[in-house]
Amino acid sequence: MKAGSAEGAEIMSVIRNIVDSYRAPNVVFERFMSGQFKEKSALGFLAGGCLLAFVSRWPPSARESHLSNQALDMILGAALFGWIFIAPLLFYILAGLLTALLALCGWRQVGLAVRLSLFWSFLAAAPFLMLFGLAGGFLGQGSLTTFIGAIWLSVFIWFLFCGFRAIRRMGA
Repeated sequence: MKAGSAEGAEIMSVIRNIVDSYRAPNVVFERFMSGQFKEKSALGFLAGGCLLAFVSRWPPSARESHLSNQALDMILGAALFGWIFIAPLLFYILAGLLTALLALCGWRQVGLAVRLSLFWSFLAAAPFLMLFGLAGGFLGQGSLTTFIGAIWLSVFIWFLFCGFRAIRRMGA
């Protein structure tokens, strides 16, 4: 199999898993907990989610640049630094805190599963994050933009809950 077609299959499987996460999130998370996904998968999910989060900042950044007469490259540079360098560190800290909290509740050896659940939840909820960015760019801050942000947060938390439920079923 050619390298290009293998990469295309990986991308399609990520897109298919995102779509499946909205249909049957428990099935997707149980697939992740089956043992075939390793740390590099978790890191890939996080990198993809952070990249999409950065892209979602483009419309609001363009709006802010236009309204405040600031340089767009400076605003986007700050967003790039935040989403590509700072956010992954914060996500790993959050995953560590969640793992420690679950260990206090008696769940042992769940570090990778927690990272997979957290990072996949962030990536799978990215379509709503992109919509939130578009709303922020076209409409600015307002009730509709806030509502879309609340939907994104709800989807993210729902996926995370489904991931933790899959961890529990797998015998944590």
